[in-house]
Amino acid sequence: MSDFAALLAAVSALAVAAGPSMFSAARPPERFTGEATFVVEIREQAQIDQRCQGLFGVPPVGMKTDACSIDGRAIMPNPCAHPEENYARMLCHEMAHVNGWSPQHED
Repeated sequence: MSDFAALLAAVSALAVAAGPSMFSAARPPERFTGEATFVVEIREQAQIDQRCQGLFGVPPVGMKTDACSIDGRAIMPNPCAHPEENYARMLCHEMAHVNGWSPQHED
């Protein structure tokens, strides 16, 4: 199991145990993963932290703010700096928020 997969599993288990949360690496419900048209802003980590944490707060210990969606636009890191599978999961997650998935990650 890759480090990311292990982290994803641990975070997902924590999210399920804790209930809905503003911070989650969970896969979105399928109904939010359809086609979408939206703007993607590519930002450095410091800008992601500033923009996303300014609205959603600081993540729990052991987590970091990888990306977020604000007003129909995804704030994402540079894809060239991430393994493709991880980035696809991150973009899928943020696209689901653009498609109406709540910030609390409720089904």
